[in-house]
Amino acid sequence: MEDLSDGFRLRFAPDEETLNAIARTIAAERLCCRFLRFEMIVEPDGGPLFLSVRGPEGAREFLAALIF
Repeated sequence: MEDLSDGFRLRFAPDEETLNAIARTIAAERLCCRFLRFEMIVEPDGGPLFLSVRGPEGAREFLAALIF
């Protein structure tokens, strides 16, 4: 996990199940937490998956409370 000024960047194993789980989570969270911005990066050649979750002021603290 990498700290960002307005959120976090998470690194995941590059498997199909994880990719699908991230997509489902984004789909659900964007309905309830409309202030968050999600960015998923899928690296080529079986590289890692990255998910950045960012938002306005206070989002980082909100996310930290959920993660930790």
